[in-house]
Amino acid sequence: MKRILNTIILLAGCTLTSQAQSLKVYKIDYLSIAEGQTLDKNSSNFNLRAWVNDSFNKVVTNDEDNGAQILNKTNNKSFLLFAPSEEYHILEEENNDAYNSENENLPFELSNETKNIAGYPCKLAIVKIDPELDDENNMIKIWYTDKIPVLYWGQFSFLKNIPGAALEVIIGKNGFKAVDVNQENVPTNFFEIPETYTEFEMETEDEETEDSAIVADTQIDEDRFLYYDESETFLGLKDESDRQITKAEYGYFDYFKGGITTVTDAEGNFGSMDKNGNIKIPFKYDFLSYDEINQQYIYGIGEKYGILSATDQPIINAEYDMVSHMNKGYVSVNKDEKYGIVDKNGKLIVPITYPLIMEFNDEVFVTTGEDHYNLYNIKTNKSVSDDYDLIALSETDPVHLVQKGDYYGFIDNFGKVVIPIQFTAATNFDDGHASVETKDGEMIFINIKGEKVDIE
Repeated sequence: MKRILNTIILLAGCTLTSQAQSLKVYKIDYLSIAEGQTLDKNSSNFNLRAWVNDSFNKVVTNDEDNGAQILNKTNNKSFLLFAPSEEYHILEEENNDAYNSENENLPFELSNETKNIAGYPCKLAIVKIDPELDDENNMIKIWYTDKIPVLYWGQFSFLKNIPGAALEVIIGKNGFKAVDVNQENVPTNFFEIPETYTEFEMETEDEETEDSAIVADTQIDEDRFLYYDESETFLGLKDESDRQITKAEYGYFDYFKGGITTVTDAEGNFGSMDKNGNIKIPFKYDFLSYDEINQQYIYGIGEKYGILSATDQPIINAEYDMVSHMNKGYVSVNKDEKYGIVDKNGKLIVPITYPLIMEFNDEVFVTTGEDHYNLYNIKTNKSVSDDYDLIALSETDPVHLVQKGDYYGFIDNFGKVVIPIQFTAATNFDDGHASVETKDGEMIFINIKGEKVDIE
């Protein structure tokens, strides 16, 4: 069990936003919105606070109980912490307080509307509680940003399917809204049960008969599920017809990505298999994380990491404290709490001297200090931009979103401002178009020349 927990922590580190002995997370403070009530954006209080990264969510309420719910997004396991009594309770998937599976698949529609919340460009998604009704009280309006990992919990399990973190959720005329978003480092045990806590058992109906069904329904692909052996110690893979594909002899399964899942054997060694149970990588590594885009793995030997091919050949040797997945032929690496970039041949391109590298492509990379962002040329390692409050790279265009103060604009790969910093809200460019809000509140689409365009 300890081996699996360590694995989950490493999965969170694969984004390369973690440092040695700590994890990089987004902390989001929300205030409630009620009909007829003004939102106090300057309040130092919060009604709900969340910490989120790619693998974990932690949500606390600001009340006398100061209770917390922690969710492992890798396997949908969740537990409650009761701080005053130092107790915890492990929640099962079908317990509505943990993971409301009835809400999970509520249909949603994406809108072209955009606005800025807490400094982040957001898009609108609309969920209909009852698909047959168009009443406003039947709709949930969700403003989300794809710059922050997905955040969901409890009765808000439907947020799992939204492509980013919800910064505002309105049901009718009530809801909650993010008023402060920050990045911070937390200890690696932040998402664990404290050693001083004791388990608190909640009474549930038909507890003995329900346990095996809950485990059997754990879904890791559209048509692949997990099941336990008779002792509920080891896991196996089955299809939607309950046909057993593998024996129940494994300790852990990740979700399938591109037809591949990473798995641990009974001793905790990592390997991988396809949907038919064929072993693709032998069980000989201390860590594996599959990249379906490049068909490669981050692999670990001991406490060092590198990149492994789909044919089990090292592409970048395991000699770093952490590595990212490859992006356009480059990999961001971490050693001794500093960051750099190597190419696909393992050659060091950017010295391992930066406190944090946020994003990169094949021409530039973004670093961040305590309160500013900078853009660097990846080949010369020279800064090409002024200090900004935010730099977000476009995945499709050589024009990137920047923020300075309360306004947004766009720079190119050379750091030159190509679209003035004059918008009150903006999204990044996607296939030649971006959505912006002008100073007079008009929402428009622009092309990479800054010209207003119509999008059908």
